[in-house]
Amino acid sequence: MVDIPLKITIGIPADSLPSPVSGPIKRIAHARNAADPSTQNTAWTAVPQLSLSLAGIGAANNVRFDFSGVCGHSASGLVQLALFRDGNLLDIGASAYPQSNADIVPLSCTWIDSTHGGGDHTYAVFWRVWSGTGYLGRRGDNQHIFGTPSLIVASEYAP
Repeated sequence: MVDIPLKITIGIPADSLPSPVSGPIKRIAHARNAADPSTQNTAWTAVPQLSLSLAGIGAANNVRFDFSGVCGHSASGLVQLALFRDGNLLDIGASAYPQSNADIVPLSCTWIDSTHGGGDHTYAVFWRVWSGTGYLGRRGDNQHIFGTPSLIVASEYAP
């Protein structure tokens, strides 16, 4: 067995983190949406409440983002998620295709940003549909499933 030093800070603004933070994980932050958003946009649009502003990211560090949630659709159709940094697309992370308005599809994906260059950055989850209306946290027939919020967790770490 190997002991790994670990310091985790959850829900604390980046500027109030203890300094210096030792160990491979430098900080953890999260955001979740309490509402059940919907979109009819075929162009990328921000998911409400799923953004994180991280100040003072170490230039040599990576930032890992983990997303989880459930999605539905008004009929059947594609729902896609992507991660944006400072308003620019980094990567498409997940696609789901609910088969009917009573279908619910779990979504999870992971993004790693190793090209941020350090400093202050704002990250946000964006989404789009190809047609119809996409939903997070519920089915397309307006039935809520588990009251499931969407969640994004960011972990800054030394590679």
